[in-house]
Amino acid sequence: MNDVVCVAKASTNGIAFQGLVSDPIPNKWDKKTITYCIARGSNDIKDDNIEKWMINLAFTSWSIDLDLKFEKVRVDQPHDFDIRWVTKAEDPYFTSDSILAYCGYPQTKYQGILRFNDDVIWTPDGSSLTSEQFTALTGRPSVKGSTYKTYNANQTARHELGHGLGAVHMENCPECIMYPYYNNTLFPTNRDLEQLTKKYGSKVYKNLTFKDNIRKIIQRQTLDWKNKWKLNLPQ
Repeated sequence: MNDVVCVAKASTNGIAFQGLVSDPIPNKWDKKTITYCIARGSNDIKDDNIEKWMINLAFTSWSIDLDLKFEKVRVDQPHDFDIRWVTKAEDPYFTSDSILAYCGYPQTKYQGILRFNDDVIWTPDGSSLTSEQFTALTGRPSVKGSTYKTYNANQTARHELGHGLGAVHMENCPECIMYPYYNNTLFPTNRDLEQLTKKYGSKVYKNLTFKDNIRKIIQRQTLDWKNKWKLNLPQ
């Protein structure tokens, strides 16, 4: 598997997106419309609508600038990306909790496979939980007064999807989505896009105001959903 996937690996300072390849993968999808399905969500994120929003945001963040169209389909329909949260017992690639996610590159046997390790705690924003919130979210016992680390499924999905489209790490670009470390970037930078516009071309807008409005909507929805997922947790 070492030549075809990227792994998001846990680190002490956030999420270290450790790639298993050192050279750019020249491959790309051979179509302009790419479909995806969420075959299984996370046990930690109870509201399916939040999961759908996070994955949709990941695709939309890239589609704003790329000459690609992404369509969500049902799991029983043909699809290009198969997205699942699975446990270590179900996926031998997750050898420890330090491996958070992986995604295959285009034109490899792992093309379109995006997996999250559901043995760690996923939330839309990666914020820590109190002991009461941890128990309410997971149903598991907690140690009173403790805090529990979670991982940002939103950011991880955007980064791993970049690999799924054929992008590699941007080691010297801390503001890039494809920077190897978690940085809470919402949209691909010009440097991120350079990798993929060479493969797919750039989306053309007759009115750039429309493009700017899409970005504003995503930013507003991001804040709305970040707040919404916590409403049913103890404060």
